[in-house]
Amino acid sequence: MSSNPYDLPARAYATILEVLIDSDQEVSLSEVMSPSREFRIAHARQECFRRLYELKGTGGGRAFSTSRIGAMFKSVTERDGGLDHTTVIWGIRKAKERFAAGGFGGAKAQSLGDDPATTAGEAAGVGKARAA
Repeated sequence: MSSNPYDLPARAYATILEVLIDSDQEVSLSEVMSPSREFRIAHARQECFRRLYELKGTGGGRAFSTSRIGAMFKSVTERDGGLDHTTVIWGIRKAKERFAAGGFGGAKAQSLGDDPATTAGEAAGVGKARAA
């Protein structure tokens, strides 16, 4: 078995592993690369998006575009080509908000609850039943 089972660029693979090591949520690489929408996994995936997007390339620009980041996470979706770039943009924005409010896996994540059954959408109030 390869040490990089998802055939990611070396810098991307190292960055994703850094996120997983920094996380206090104990999220594995296979979980981040899975289609799971579980709260802790979705947040780790979004933090991966943020850190990958913030990497600088050799020319001083971005090392990875949002489209390329989405393509790296092709195992997360059934869609050909990977995640849509707008999904990545949204994830980067949410990760930045969490970072500004106390960091990845910090007090804000604890205040929202760490119930493994909670999805990122449920924590954000998405998908709740509407009053009739």
